[in-house]
Amino acid sequence: MSFSAQDKVRIVCEVLRGGISPSSISKKYSVPVRSLYRWIEIYKKAPSFHKKRSLTPKYVSGQLHPRSISLKTQKQIKRIIFKYPSWGCRRISLELFKMGHKLGYAGVNSYLKRIGAEKEEERVLYKKLWAGPGRIEATIKLSIVRKIVSGETIANISKGYNIPRRTIQRWLKTYRDAENVDILGANLFKEAYARGIEHPKAIYPKIEGKTLDLVRANPGLSVHRLTEYLPASSWTIWKILEKHNLNLYSQRLAFAKQGFTERKLPVPSFLDRIRSVWQEFIPSLAPAPPPPPSLLKPFLASAFASFATSFLLISWISILGKSGSFVGVLGLTFASLALLMGSFFFLYSLKYYLTLALVLSFSQEGKGEGEIGIEVRGKSLVGWLLGLGGGRASEHRAANLTKAGGLEANLEHVKLTRHPFVSIHIPLYNEKNVVERLINASTSFDYEGEYEVILCDDSTDETSTIIREYQKKFLGKGETLKVVTNNQEGWSISQVEVSPGVTLKHLKRTSRKGFKGGALRLALKLCDTRTEFISVFDADFVPYPDTLELFLKYFQVTAGTLDFKSRNPKSQILNSKQYQNLNDPNSKQFRDLDLEFGVSRSNIAAVQGYQWHVLNKSENWITRGVRSEYAGSYVIERSGTEIYSGLKQISGSVYMIRRDVLEEVGWETSITEDFQLTLKLYEAGYKVVYTPYIQAPAECVSTIKRLVRQRMRWAEGHSNNIKRMFVRLMFGHWEEKTVEDGGSKMVVEGGRSNVENQSSNRQFIPSPLTLSEKLEFLYLSPYYLQAFFFLIGTLSWLISETVFRAHLPFWTELWGWSLVLTNLLALPLMNAVGLFLEESEEKDYAGLASFVALSYILVPFQAYASLKGFLERSEGPWFRTPKTGRITDIFARGRFYRFISGILPGRTGNRVQGIGYSALNPNSLNPYLSPSTANSRFDNFNIVPRRKKWVGRLILSFLLILTVSVYSVTKGVPEVLATNPSSCNGTNCTFYLHDSASTTLTGTTAEWKLDVSADVTDSTTTVISVNNKLTEPLWFQYKPGTTNSTAESAQSCSSNTPDNAGWFFDTPFQSGGSIPAGTWSFYYNETDNRSGNVGNMTICAWDVTVSGGVINTSSLLFEVSHSGLDTLDHWDAAVNNTVFAFGGSIYSLSADHYLYVEYFSSLTTISSAGPSTNYTSTLRTGPTYGDPRIITPQITIPENAIFLLVVVPSIPFLVIWIKKSRSNGKSFSE
Repeated sequence: MSFSAQDKVRIVCEVLRGGISPSSISKKYSVPVRSLYRWIEIYKKAPSFHKKRSLTPKYVSGQLHPRSISLKTQKQIKRIIFKYPSWGCRRISLELFKMGHKLGYAGVNSYLKRIGAEKEEERVLYKKLWAGPGRIEATIKLSIVRKIVSGETIANISKGYNIPRRTIQRWLKTYRDAENVDILGANLFKEAYARGIEHPKAIYPKIEGKTLDLVRANPGLSVHRLTEYLPASSWTIWKILEKHNLNLYSQRLAFAKQGFTERKLPVPSFLDRIRSVWQEFIPSLAPAPPPPPSLLKPFLASAFASFATSFLLISWISILGKSGSFVGVLGLTFASLALLMGSFFFLYSLKYYLTLALVLSFSQEGKGEGEIGIEVRGKSLVGWLLGLGGGRASEHRAANLTKAGGLEANLEHVKLTRHPFVSIHIPLYNEKNVVERLINASTSFDYEGEYEVILCDDSTDETSTIIREYQKKFLGKGETLKVVTNNQEGWSISQVEVSPGVTLKHLKRTSRKGFKGGALRLALKLCDTRTEFISVFDADFVPYPDTLELFLKYFQVTAGTLDFKSRNPKSQILNSKQYQNLNDPNSKQFRDLDLEFGVSRSNIAAVQGYQWHVLNKSENWITRGVRSEYAGSYVIERSGTEIYSGLKQISGSVYMIRRDVLEEVGWETSITEDFQLTLKLYEAGYKVVYTPYIQAPAECVSTIKRLVRQRMRWAEGHSNNIKRMFVRLMFGHWEEKTVEDGGSKMVVEGGRSNVENQSSNRQFIPSPLTLSEKLEFLYLSPYYLQAFFFLIGTLSWLISETVFRAHLPFWTELWGWSLVLTNLLALPLMNAVGLFLEESEEKDYAGLASFVALSYILVPFQAYASLKGFLERSEGPWFRTPKTGRITDIFARGRFYRFISGILPGRTGNRVQGIGYSALNPNSLNPYLSPSTANSRFDNFNIVPRRKKWVGRLILSFLLILTVSVYSVTKGVPEVLATNPSSCNGTNCTFYLHDSASTTLTGTTAEWKLDVSADVTDSTTTVISVNNKLTEPLWFQYKPGTTNSTAESAQSCSSNTPDNAGWFFDTPFQSGGSIPAGTWSFYYNETDNRSGNVGNMTICAWDVTVSGGVINTSSLLFEVSHSGLDTLDHWDAAVNNTVFAFGGSIYSLSADHYLYVEYFSSLTTISSAGPSTNYTSTLRTGPTYGDPRIITPQITIPENAIFLLVVVPSIPFLVIWIKKSRSNGKSFSE
């Protein structure tokens, strides 16, 4: 027996009043004693205001029940049984699952039983009776009336069909009053209800003209976006577009370009109305689903990748198989690993070098008032190579507003159109050393508008007390600090106004749930409703007073507006992502359209500044290394990304983001919440602008332990987010986003709409990233493994070179060391140039060595954390980086554009004042830099005056000359053409005679190759046949793999020419290749069947070129024969396994020339006794016959000379000349 909440309370109160025992009450109301005691306990524990509701049953019924069938699912069930009344419950349940509705067959059966359609015949009848909500088909009405006319009673019909008697009587009256009933038939009971365009309140004719006008002005708006400006549903708009064949974006674009003028729509005739209804219900005329995606491209791509992988794997296994020993296999394995790892890091190094060149070749010129112009110098070789041309952005302002807009240095001429409300969010956790300094800085912005500062405090030390005490300073006499507490969510907040328009809020959480992301998410929820922009800073940063204004200026310059909050149609169109995406080819097609509402082509979501780690840069060698690292990353790498429009990261601090965008994508709780936010922004189609000219000084990590923990957290969170978002950002994702109506479904996404069949409820949404953004994302994916790649590659190369002395056939010692040096210099050079562009102090360059040391120290930790992030399901905990509050240096704001103009021709801007600068007293510092909680005293060290400016330029010149010199000294380093230590050992090289065809001489069949590895097969097919009746002297050539019975016309090498019938070395010589003077040794194995003949083995060595698979030109290197050495006669009816040596001179071969060798038998006596007989001599090859081979002196091929090596050291002098020319009024082009 169940009791209501009121009954339970009444029974409990009866027990608590006393006088009746619980057992008596239990018997009286048939309630178990245990249940009664449980009710009493619940009632006593409940607060006084909740006692009456404390015993309310927690069982949920009706639509609130978790297993209730939603109205949407009920609607789908009805549609299925109308279309397939013969289907059973299981079949209907499977169909619902395909549509995305999870309902078992028991649930389907329960619902069918409820509506009276449990059996097939009941479903057939239900289909006939149900013609819409509360309506019955006309044929059913006619059959009911005819049953009554034939004698059945109205009462029975009413009960059987569940139709009111009055309704049946009305039908009967209509039937009896009508004339020509047999002709009209069921039309007599046709519904008078008008639908669609025939309805008197139809909206189609009223908004059709407005819809077409809006489409003509803004063809990029999707159906859902159009509904925001028109008083109609998305289905109505879609039907209007379908009527005019404007469902596709390309159709709407063509419609807009044609300058389509509004025409008066004809009034539809009766036949037109019938046709429109007919088209809606006939499947063959319904909107067709989109074509299936093409599988050709994925198939070709996968086939090519599989083929390439298989080919490389087979080739590598083949190389290992030829090594001949386990030691050789091990050595080649290390060499292969070195090449693989080194190549991975080389891709990063190449990116660093290109970025460095791109930034150095990039310059800017000031434009007119209020105009931003970006120029890439036309005379720059790097700019030309990278396709940056020489055009000015002022010629295409609309196209380039977001193209490197963050690198515009001087925004003094930009005036803010408005001063929106800004909310500054600062997460804190045990930051007692820096919190007071931070509060002073964040409440001292020089901003004309209003703003608030929210301190998101999770601290467990005295940080919270310091904040509260600071707030109390601004309370009036007798006032107390008001604190609003939410115990359920675990937070409290207090606020004071520290100055007019500046509010300081202290948001205190009782737990660290979600870490930094969770704190910022709560701050977003509780920020002022007027907030339009949100800026985030970490605890150790000290932003400049003009930071907020600069952020907004860059927003205004790159986005074209600061009004992202307005909901009017014009503003919505201006901020449409379809128009804002400059890289969208669709948006570029209508740039020149004169649209009615105007178009803003910007989807800028955030502006990221420079995290300038300089406050304690001189504290120790670790802080110096960190300071140099940030200079390279923020001044060079991120600036380059801004130039070529790659994927730009939000870096956790010193950035401003639009509130509407942040609310759209939301904060997550990753341990690298900034990188997670970046990926979500780009997935949603937004962009980030980076500028190095908004700088906020910050503190460097000062201990190894803190640095290791920080970088491990970065690596783990970064890799985990890459794993989750890689496929979505590189290719796309499937998404359910539908608007349902009738029998079809319209899928809407990003301004595109497609109509799909009802059975498919998902659509593939392609990645919104551009090609440059995808390449940058691909580069970022294994970012924290690059140092691991470099270390493993370098160690493997050293082991293979020094221990095993093993080389891959195509990868020589010089190539290997060049790769190591190239990779080694990439990051230090980038950091050095970054410091130079900042005009850093001389002592900052000492941090380059610290950076290299720190890189090696961090390698194993970052590699472990990165692999952990890729493999784990969820991230680990957040490790805080403690702050000390120390300030060890006096510094001024960076002046990057002055430095670029010091290298390349460009304008010289005004000096920007440093931190804490006061116009009235230039020697004073703003007091917010030295609060009582900071270790920032400036009386405990000596200030070293700055050196002359030429010191910085001298250092850069020295680095350039050093780089060129290191590369130049490789000119004499030999490149050994060998695959293992037994071939080229530093003294000589060995080439084996093989019985396989050359891969270069492909135009003939009588040629075999010389190889650096021994042959594994034997051959006895190279034969000469000499008739005893021939007259000596004669020359016969041993042609590989054939029997030759034709004597040569000439009897010397110099008189002959190569005839593509010898042994050929397939590796071409490079420029300046040479074979030094030394001993050549020729090992051969010959057998013959005539001792009466007398002949000597003769060898011709040639320098040849190849064209079309045959020898093109030739030059004789030397001719060597036994006749000139030891007079050995090889015709002895026996086996000759011998060697003869020859002292050669220096032989120089030009680029793309080959070594080619031919063997001859020079007969001086031919035995002619007896009848005509052929005598044979066979030249044999292979391991059974002693591995016939040629041993030569060491072959060396110096590195190619580079013409620019002579030019590069003169760059500093060329720059000085250019600057003097410009100062004298001459232009670079003159």
